[in-house]
Amino acid sequence: MGSPVFDPSILDRLSAQASKHGDTELVRDLVSEALTSISHCAAELEVALVASDLPALRSHAHRIKSVLRQVGALSMADAAARCEALAARGDVGAIEAARDVLARRDASLAALRARLDASR
Repeated sequence: MGSPVFDPSILDRLSAQASKHGDTELVRDLVSEALTSISHCAAELEVALVASDLPALRSHAHRIKSVLRQVGALSMADAAARCEALAARGDVGAIEAARDVLARRDASLAALRARLDASR
């Protein structure tokens, strides 16, 4: 079984820790920044995909994976990890893996937007 699109427990734990230190905006700011970053990185991943540029696929997939794991968007993060690993080995399977990352984008971004809206 694959990872969930979104695991709210990751942000719940972060929110609890931040609240202990009086930071009530941390999670909202983190999710907001993640949404911006992922939109930008996914656009760059698409360009690399069209060009079949494995080094660029690896780089963009790495950034996507890192950002999404921080905020609990695990399904897309795991797909990005697969893309990154394949591209790092020079495996052209990274191209299909990049398509998988992009296919998961809408659900992941929707889940993050819902979390952001709920925190307002």
